[in-house]
Amino acid sequence: MSLKEEILDTVPRWKERWLSGEGVIKLARTELLYEGEAGQHVHEHPELFLQLEGSNHFTVPGQQIRVNKGEALLVPAGVPHAERARHGRDAAFRMFVFGLTPQWLTYIKGCKGKLPFPMIESVIHSPNPSPRALGELISAATRLLSEPSGRNLGTSVMCSILDFVTEGVERGPREGFLDESDFSSRVLALLRSHYMQADCNVAQLARELDMSPNHLSARFRKETGMRLGDLIVEERLEHSCRLLGKESMPVADVAQRCGFRDASYFIRCFRKAYGVTPLLYRKRSRKEVEASH
Repeated sequence: MSLKEEILDTVPRWKERWLSGEGVIKLARTELLYEGEAGQHVHEHPELFLQLEGSNHFTVPGQQIRVNKGEALLVPAGVPHAERARHGRDAAFRMFVFGLTPQWLTYIKGCKGKLPFPMIESVIHSPNPSPRALGELISAATRLLSEPSGRNLGTSVMCSILDFVTEGVERGPREGFLDESDFSSRVLALLRSHYMQADCNVAQLARELDMSPNHLSARFRKETGMRLGDLIVEERLEHSCRLLGKESMPVADVAQRCGFRDASYFIRCFRKAYGVTPLLYRKRSRKEVEASH
């Protein structure tokens, strides 16, 4: 069964359980948005986890969350988190992750590999049919699930989100739709989940994909025309721009939270990419924001 077929078979049953009051939906919360600790990663978009088998143990700043078989977790945008996968008593670990971005809906099936955290087994992408509607649903669900009195309404909104992701996967394959067998898609999804970790490099990605670093680098470059090591730095630099525009944290802390072990190396990479130092970039960004108001 393909990932698309598995989603279309599984999601309606989850929705039925939620509407009957049997499902458990948890919410990851923290005031330390985008301030991930070592080993944690963070995204600019929300993620919805459905635990199919086994359990997933999440660590967010100030919170530990265990998601058991049959339970779901909504991780809002900007919430740093780390995961540890555990097999079930009778079945191997499996989960669905729906990445809910304005441009794309990303569908990932995860399994437990050689390392303790989940690895990507397959992934597909579908264009987001209505970014504004999805954004409003996610905001409402996050607000309602955080209030005990609103959890029933929150569950109803979460069912609407499931309808949304089902509609998205039904639209594929279309132009811009990547099949789960697409190698570069798997690598990119894995990279974007782990680039904030200081030990994320070609060798680590290769271990998760059970291949040699040289083979991974050569195949990725052949299929995409991009150097994988350069792409890791690029993802980190893009995230540093977001932090520099939003936060007043020291440059050394920005570097660390983006996965750079050394602040001096971060500054050199930043200047090479953008032509200015991180501090000057921050000053210019703030002036642009002030001018827009």
